[in-house]
Amino acid sequence: MKRGHRVCPYFHPHAHAIATEGVVTPDGRFHPVVWPGKRDLEERFRRRFLDLLRRAERLPASFHETLLSWRRSGFSVDATQRVGVGEEKRMERLARYATRAP
Repeated sequence: MKRGHRVCPYFHPHAHAIATEGVVTPDGRFHPVVWPGKRDLEERFRRRFLDLLRRAERLPASFHETLLSWRRSGFSVDATQRVGVGEEKRMERLARYATRAP
C-alpha cells in the first residue's frame, strides 16, 4: 500500500464511460445525441444491471424486487467532465483515468 493511501472499509463498485455528445456526418454536419436526463439514465442503468445479476443467478428474485423498491437506488451518474474540441491532452488524461483498474 502506498504511503498516504487508506484502505476503503467498504466495497465500492463503479464504472467509468466516455460517451460522445454527437456524430459528424461525412458532409461535415454535427448531429447531437439526445441523452435521457440524469435520473432517467440512473434508473435505466440500475434496472439493466440488476436484471443482468438476476439472469446470471447472482441475485435472488425476491431481493431483486426489494432493491427495485428502494427509494434511493444507490446508483448515480456524473456527467460533469466535458472535453472540448482541441483538448487532446485532457481527453487522454480522462481516458487513462477511465480505463485504469479500480
